[in-house]
Amino acid sequence: MVIALKLSQARRLDVVAGVSPLAELMACLHVMAEPDHHPESRGWADKMTSQLSDSLRTDLFRFAPLWARYRMRLFYPTSRRLGRPIDDELAELVDMDDDIFLPLAANAIRGRVVDFRSAEDVLTDRSWVTECQQRSFNRGELASSLIADPRGFRAELASVLRECCTAFFDEEWGRTSARLEASARLVNENLQDGDLLSIVESLSKMASTRGSETTVFFDKLQSASGSVDENGLLLVPSLRGWPHVMVKMDRGLPIVIHYLAQEGFAEGAAQSQDEIRRRLLTLAEPGRWELCRHLIGESITTTELAVRTKLSEPAVSRHLRVMREAGLISSQRDGRQVFHRLHPSLILHLGQDVLSAIIR
Repeated sequence: MVIALKLSQARRLDVVAGVSPLAELMACLHVMAEPDHHPESRGWADKMTSQLSDSLRTDLFRFAPLWARYRMRLFYPTSRRLGRPIDDELAELVDMDDDIFLPLAANAIRGRVVDFRSAEDVLTDRSWVTECQQRSFNRGELASSLIADPRGFRAELASVLRECCTAFFDEEWGRTSARLEASARLVNENLQDGDLLSIVESLSKMASTRGSETTVFFDKLQSASGSVDENGLLLVPSLRGWPHVMVKMDRGLPIVIHYLAQEGFAEGAAQSQDEIRRRLLTLAEPGRWELCRHLIGESITTTELAVRTKLSEPAVSRHLRVMREAGLISSQRDGRQVFHRLHPSLILHLGQDVLSAIIR
């Protein structure tokens, strides 16, 4: 699966690089919500989490669907005014038009793109709320609170994010902002006289032109395509985003690439040769590789895996059995449902490139 970004209509003035503290806060919250997903940052995540009050931990768990799996578009810049203080970005979030805020918030809570055209679509089509309730209690509660009081929802979200700034992010931003600004500055310098296609391709190891003279392809879990137009292309560096490179393409907003200013690094304990061989052979089957990319992000049922991969449930069950026997996944019953999840640490021990390829 790939995201195809077409640059044939992009003008030089449409593309700009710059920092966004709100986007970096979102990357931090993603790592803290999914520490097993980011073993290279586990020590940092544990330290940051230890600084949180019990009430803030509860609030972050409640809002986690906005950044744990599907990163909400509203945490990324919505205009070319980059490099603003986080207070300005949060004020813009609070004051944003309902027709922009509600559809994008609903998409994040659901965890996939739903074609909402307005706030009214979100408030009147309750089927998406039912889907959230079926996915998890937390998503269902968050969806219900969004439609019950949209203004109160965003005010509470902004309050929680401001509390995060006080608890840990102001210090984190003080340590990292200079490096992010240097990365953005270098990209902007290259944009002055460099080839746009090559510059965008160079932002990520998972990007390539595949011989195209107009398009950059990003190897991602989903398939999508978009063209840079008058809304622009924003290139936002991240340090805590590894190994993810996010490409956000939403109607009426600038396209955003949240790229890695620095590659991450992690070490893992050795596995036996037999374990390594068995696990690599298990992953060599293309169908299982695709399953891994879903299983590593969240605990998920056989039925949901079948829907996402368009495989039959018996076929998914057979793959899961082989993966479980190889020790790659664990399964846990919750009521009538059984949830499966991949162990990132085991994949990391097989090789950082293997882990990066799966979770990107």
